Amino acid sequence: MAVARRSSFLVEQRQGLRLRQPTSDGRLRAAAAWILAIALGATSCGRCAHPPGPADAEAPRDAGTAARDPFDDPKLRASLEKLEELKRLAMEAENNAARSAAAPTEASNPAPRGTEAQSNTSKAPAEDEPEAVRRRVEATLSEAREAAAGGKLETADDLLEEARRQGGAAFRTAVANAAGEIAQGLRQKPSPDDALRFARVGLSIDPEAPLPRCVLGDLAHDRNDLNAAISEWELGLRLNPGHALLMSRLASARKEVTATRGFRKESSTHFWLAFDGEEDAAVVAFTLESLEAARTDVGKLFDLFPEERVAVMLYPTKTFEGLQHRAEWTSAFYDGKLHIPTGGAMSHRVDFQRTLAHEYAHALFHRATGGVRAPAWLNEGLAQLAENPSVITSCGFGHLAPLRQLHGPFMRLNAAQAQAAYPTAHHAVEGLWKARGAAGIQMLLREIKRGVEFERAFESFLGKPYARFAEAFDRQEGCQ
Repeated sequence: MAVARRSSFLVEQRQGLRLRQPTSDGRLRAAAAWILAIALGATSCGRCAHPPGPADAEAPRDAGTAARDPFDDPKLRASLEKLEELKRLAMEAENNAARSAAAPTEASNPAPRGTEAQSNTSKAPAEDEPEAVRRRVEATLSEAREAAAGGKLETADDLLEEARRQGGAAFRTAVANAAGEIAQGLRQKPSPDDALRFARVGLSIDPEAPLPRCVLGDLAHDRNDLNAAISEWELGLRLNPGHALLMSRLASARKEVTATRGFRKESSTHFWLAFDGEEDAAVVAFTLESLEAARTDVGKLFDLFPEERVAVMLYPTKTFEGLQHRAEWTSAFYDGKLHIPTGGAMSHRVDFQRTLAHEYAHALFHRATGGVRAPAWLNEGLAQLAENPSVITSCGFGHLAPLRQLHGPFMRLNAAQAQAAYPTAHHAVEGLWKARGAAGIQMLLREIKRGVEFERAFESFLGKPYARFAEAFDRQEGCQ
């Protein structure tokens, strides 16, 4: 080891000894005897280079020299002190060599250039090394996420605190962001109070962590408080410049501010409604009434009846067409809020109510799956089923879009692709509905929310592999 060799080298230089290995007891005694002999010789003959001869032994001494105790001689004491230092260094070298016997040598693990080797005597325990701490913290945070997903929120809270203690200051942002992830998942629960609590837990651990701050903005946006949402996201971005998620949230919110400038707000028991100030009061009242009815009817499909208010934006048709984050062919969309154009609402009431039911089904699908990615055909098929569950389609139109190609968002499709995708998705979900009913579909969504891979969840739900189902569906087997 570098330190042991360096200590021996220093001893060699200082004492004139050529010790190639840490000094053994035998060599130490020999060295001690030699140093003592030199010291005694130096005391008797001053600067003589050889021991005194017989003639010197018989030479007369003065009274002062005869009375002196040779062990009180300063040179002897200095030599003995050097001897003690030699003994200490030798013992230290032997201890270091024993400790490093099983460790890699300096030759096989050279220290980085420009750095000095650290003393083995100050080696930190393995359990305190950063990598070991990181693994412990990650394992604890994983347990916290699982506990929260299983509804054990107090356990999740305790595990977050344990992870904070394990990681200390170095891992506080990671722990705070884990609390933010839990909060984001809890946004889909019937009540947002738990999401708010975990977001605040995250900020109490690290006030600058981006994910808890993002969730606070999301919660404000969910309750249609756009100004509060923007304030949270702006603060988060000041503390975390360039953070992609916060930048995306803020960009969308600012577009929404531009599009809804001058809007008024109304609400019912379960919905917030923002609308153009010139909107007909009858349209506003009819929209809220229809949404409350959809909450009951569509809620039965998902067995989900959230108590918090869902945000809805009503637009004059021209304003809706000017929105930048929608597909040109779409007549309404959901992105955390329901965006609905009101042109012709009162003259085509049934169609307008079906549009509301369709978009509200997307909101419930998002909550039912906890925001976990699922095939878009399942989402869109359920939304069409929610419009009117009693209407059953046939596959006379043909399955123009392969089912496995309909996993991505439909908003990315062009108009021709969308015309093939929507009826295909509708018919696929109708087949699942007839096979397993609402209870089976709800079970499938719960498994997706739990994080079970879709193909595994689907096989458990239907009793056959998803690949076989999709291939048979694309060939229109069993269709009527």
